Amino acid sequence: MALTWAYVLLAPGAFLDDEYARWTAKIQLLDRCDLGELVILGDSRAAVAIAPRQLGIPATNLALAGGTGIEALNVVDRMLRCPIPPRRVILSISGFQLGEVGTFWDKSVRYGLLGWRDLGPLLARSRAIGDMSLYAGDRDGLPPLMKTVLHGVRFPSLYFNSLVQNGVVLRWSRNQAILRDVLAARGQYWFLGGTGRGSTAIVNEATLPSFNAPPILTDALDTLIARLAARGIAVDFVPIPVNQTSASVARAAYRAELGQYLADLARRHPNFTVLGDAFPAWPDLLFNDRFAHLNIDGTQRFSARLATCLAAAGSGPLADNEPCRAITRP
Repeated sequence: MALTWAYVLLAPGAFLDDEYARWTAKIQLLDRCDLGELVILGDSRAAVAIAPRQLGIPATNLALAGGTGIEALNVVDRMLRCPIPPRRVILSISGFQLGEVGTFWDKSVRYGLLGWRDLGPLLARSRAIGDMSLYAGDRDGLPPLMKTVLHGVRFPSLYFNSLVQNGVVLRWSRNQAILRDVLAARGQYWFLGGTGRGSTAIVNEATLPSFNAPPILTDALDTLIARLAARGIAVDFVPIPVNQTSASVARAAYRAELGQYLADLARRHPNFTVLGDAFPAWPDLLFNDRFAHLNIDGTQRFSARLATCLAAAGSGPLADNEPCRAITRP
């Protein structure tokens, strides 16, 4: 048991999946304070859609697959400890991830972004605001305190499936190659190479009757925006488009409630601006897979539009110019 525990702690890159290597690259950029003038935070759609090397300014994409406000807040807190933090933050979290905590333990904790020192205060905060959704409905059935302790110390049995399925050491060389590629791309990557030739699959949020955000996620967003405001850093929320097929079936109530949620954030925080429609759509041909990740063509188009926006804005607010307001238009 002791040897297995040590292995889990010291060599996760040997047995965890591709996503671990991508998260590790972003954590390394963050730990080095290698951030540039602009940092992108959010979920996997933003991780794919925004290529820092196309933006014309020093930038880093720290968006994370399954990322919510909790992960973004953790990144912001670490980022603000850097000698020179970025001048601007782009936040982009899909409607589904604004209302969903499902991958927190499987990704955020498992891949090492949040550790023991983060999990205890998060449990205390969940209890304080009366929202225990982070600890409910998970297949391990552990009570909140035990779940926090076992994940905090990386108890070996939590990693048993990965150790068996990936042959203990068989992931090492592949994960090292992915790590190098994501570092070279300043945090951007594609799923399945980005070579998909379109998708008509309907994304999760397009099937939802209404939008609801767990209080713990809203609390994290309020906190991170306020902490950036205290340092004079603007936060621009840039929705990533979904495919047209999904947008065509999305409920009107869901779209309206998502838009109102973002508008309420902007009302509470003067440094927070929403660019474009809350649920924009682009042609199906620009998408790679059933999760509405853009393909290579889609990413190049989206990043080019963002580069034009940033050049037009200079050091001013993004919302003050038409190229920025037009980022998400088809």
